Amino acid sequence: MGYSKPVSLVCWNAGHAVNTFSAYIVHKRKWETIMNMTLLLLVAGLAIMVYNLFSGVQLRREVQGGIIGLRLGQLLVMILMFAVGYLAAAILALGQPENGSLLVLAVILLLGAAFVTLVLRLIRDVIAALG
Repeated sequence: MGYSKPVSLVCWNAGHAVNTFSAYIVHKRKWETIMNMTLLLLVAGLAIMVYNLFSGVQLRREVQGGIIGLRLGQLLVMILMFAVGYLAAAILALGQPENGSLLVLAVILLLGAAFVTLVLRLIRDVIAALG
């Protein structure tokens, strides 16, 4: 009878340790999933920006000179800087600890890349309507 209390205490501690360990594993997998999702969103944003860069170069070739050609050249420089920023964000996110704010940043950058796509399509449609 004297051993029943310590044995039950040891069993409770072992069970608690297993529960704590499994909670740690679930927590770690959750953050690994968030980091994988973050990297996926950053790479998707980078891919869209590379597409935007090629689309902008094609659009710039269609418009020769003038104020629109000048502004498209400036827009291409901005798109190139954004693409480099997306690449830098993806590289820097690799070394960061688990962080939910990186996921928010990745979503914002992805939406920014989609916005640039819409702007380029709008410019292409305006030029087509005017010319």
